[in-house]
Amino acid sequence: FMPLSLLSTILVHVAGLLCRPFYTIASEECLLEEDCFVVPYSSSSSSTTREEGDRKKKNVPLAIVTGSNTGIGYYTTLHLVKRGYHVILACRSRERGIDAAKRINEEVTTATTGVSGKAIFMHPLDLSSFPSVKSFVSTFQKHFQTDDDENNVAPTLHILVNNAGINFTGTSTDGLDLCFQTNYLGHYLLTKLLLPNLLKAKNYVKKGDVVVKEEAGRVVNLSSVMHHFCPATSVHKNQEHQGEVITHNSEEWWKECARPNISCNTYAESKLAAILFTMELNRRYGNLGLRSVAVNPGAVNSDIWRDFPRFLIPFFSLIYLNSKDGARTSIVASVANLPKHALYLQPYWQPKKKSTNASLSSSFRLEYPMTFPLSEMLGLFVGYAITDPRLPYENDNGEKDGGLQSARALWNVSEELVQ
Repeated sequence: FMPLSLLSTILVHVAGLLCRPFYTIASEECLLEEDCFVVPYSSSSSSTTREEGDRKKKNVPLAIVTGSNTGIGYYTTLHLVKRGYHVILACRSRERGIDAAKRINEEVTTATTGVSGKAIFMHPLDLSSFPSVKSFVSTFQKHFQTDDDENNVAPTLHILVNNAGINFTGTSTDGLDLCFQTNYLGHYLLTKLLLPNLLKAKNYVKKGDVVVKEEAGRVVNLSSVMHHFCPATSVHKNQEHQGEVITHNSEEWWKECARPNISCNTYAESKLAAILFTMELNRRYGNLGLRSVAVNPGAVNSDIWRDFPRFLIPFFSLIYLNSKDGARTSIVASVANLPKHALYLQPYWQPKKKSTNASLSSSFRLEYPMTFPLSEMLGLFVGYAITDPRLPYENDNGEKDGGLQSARALWNVSEELVQ
């Protein structure tokens, strides 16, 4: 598989150089302003108003980005701050979090955008520890409670980006698979605890002075092309079933993903879980205005490879996207008024395009059906495109349900494990 990937990479890069004059990369700057949320508060206000707003912690658009001291999370945070959001850096290291917030604020201060928010490090967050997640949320609730919230009304959270992740495993302090807990279960608990804050938010889209759409908070879940490599009939190293094959429509299958030393494919399983979690969030809370979107950042030369042999890093820098480009799908998923059916974004051109009514000038003109994994791994970079993910489409009765049974099973298991 690797030789095929490398050959594909070389061909794609050559094709990219030849075709570059004839196509446009869809970046976050290409988003029409009318297709983005209106930021309800900005630094263009008078200094008196800003100081009063900071003092009362009121009317400030808040976002949280996990794993935001480096890589994709850092550039996602930087862009949101430039747009006017106050972004909380949720990362394990206090020292690195404070340093990253300082660098972001210095860069935004020197930029001439006219509108800027603020990067804030508030409290460490270790997603591999449920007590750490609970402590982080408790600190957030206390820190951003406004002067007017005499009845302990939850502060508002406009955007949550569940970005952090690892690609190695072990056993967490909670006795679960380290990779599955860090990439998925920790984010599940974080999102669950922040639901009151997200549901209180108002993200709205305007045309002129008219509000044409209003949502509650936006949740972005980082998935990966690796979700393609999580087959429904994959067998875990488990003797309990005595040869019986269980699938990811089963709660027992997801429990095995979370147990240490049972599965050797927990990275791919955690990335499929991110998409199914996105689906179930929309099903359960979509009628209350909440919107969730999953994204594949692409193959990115980020810190996720920090435990790989150092001699491979220069090679990764040649063939992979940089972290700034890798953040594009996350940024678009965070701030854009995406079409209702958009569940998953990925950053590469695909040979087969969906027929849509979108014009050539539309922010969302690129739509693809489910892709061949290789072309979503190292393809021709176009910025972002709405794409159908690979889901367990059949339930146990053989009926096509688009992954609903699997998503519900995952949710039930997640609820049990984070108690």
